[in-house]
Amino acid sequence: MLDENNNIKIYEFDFGNSFKKFISYFMYCFVNANIVFYLSLGMMGISASLKNNIDNLLINRVLAGIILTIIVAAIVFLFILTCRRRRVILTDYGIDIQRNSLPSLYHLNRGFNDYILYSDIAYCEFNELYAHRKYRGIKDMVLPFVTFNNYSVVKIKDKYNEVYQIPVKNAEDFVREVNERVDIAIQKKNSNIKEQ
Repeated sequence: MLDENNNIKIYEFDFGNSFKKFISYFMYCFVNANIVFYLSLGMMGISASLKNNIDNLLINRVLAGIILTIIVAAIVFLFILTCRRRRVILTDYGIDIQRNSLPSLYHLNRGFNDYILYSDIAYCEFNELYAHRKYRGIKDMVLPFVTFNNYSVVKIKDKYNEVYQIPVKNAEDFVREVNERVDIAIQKKNSNIKEQ
């Protein structure tokens, strides 16, 4: 989402080193490939149930072609999604977390990416427990696995009690910038309430 002032700031995910980044991207491929696998199973089940009810060979071939096209399109889409950069974009209105993969099993309802409005953020802080490797709240991670720089994890909690753990480069600058934008959003919201 681009805002009218184009006041955006981009922070890349911090994987720590090239090896962790490689492993991370490999795991993204694996997670996204699982989607295609389950989609293929579902399509084969639909095809088998329809094939028993349709005797026409031409209709069966057209149906098989449609199913194959859907599977190939899903493979291409998920491959492109896997190759995209992982980053966090700060706009005037919110935080766009572009992980381009399904999150952990605890948060499948979040989809491939997250968007958090500044007015919905309860707090944003540097998570020192990750840096000291004492934090074991894997269910709070927005990543499907843990290959990142432990010293750069930021914790964001919104007013709906959703927790986002994000490994970003320049974590201290990120936290400062988000908190400034949250304050501005709260001030705007309060001034709008007073005007009404």
